[in-house]
Amino acid sequence: MPTIDSLELSENTKTAYSLNLPAKKACPEKTAACEEVCYADKGRMRMNGALVTGRNWDRLQNDVTSVERIKLPKSNELAIRLLGAGDIYSLGFGRSMFRLCDKYPEKKFWAYTRSFSILRQLLREREIPANLSLFVSADNDNIEDANYMAEKYGLPIAYMGDTAPEVESFVCPAISNPEKLPLTKKKSMAPCQICKYCFNPKMKQRRMEK
Repeated sequence: MPTIDSLELSENTKTAYSLNLPAKKACPEKTAACEEVCYADKGRMRMNGALVTGRNWDRLQNDVTSVERIKLPKSNELAIRLLGAGDIYSLGFGRSMFRLCDKYPEKKFWAYTRSFSILRQLLREREIPANLSLFVSADNDNIEDANYMAEKYGLPIAYMGDTAPEVESFVCPAISNPEKLPLTKKKSMAPCQICKYCFNPKMKQRRMEK
């Protein structure tokens, strides 16, 4: 059997495709709030995703550039979620993740991150790729830092909670209204691929609740 030297994408009925790393282990700036409710460390995602995230983690320890060799789906209509589980755990990984986006300018990517200190280092080196919609992920524990990142770098905020504080926000329909955007095995009909909010550049300055 040939050796796989790239990371693997995971398939699911919400996002269609996502790049997943081990929950918590690959989250250097996790907060107490997100650690308590971490969806990627519970239930079916933890059980079914452990093998892929474990393999991805092992490959990254040997070669952080393995993220740049991911085999992406052929369709340019489907956006790829980066960091469906895990986060930007190192500066080297962040650089390679950005280079993956550079490599496929015709594709759209989106991600949420709490790795603010690493992101600040990255943004001293270069701009975020034009085809990557990157949200700072916030909750009550890190909202002040998230607001600082949003204002300094012009980034949108994804707020984990029932109500985003003191701001009008877009409520994620994949979570708040599953009847409107049902889960489906057809990739093009997955809730995130229908909604397109998170990877639509025209909406980039808005905030959302998830």
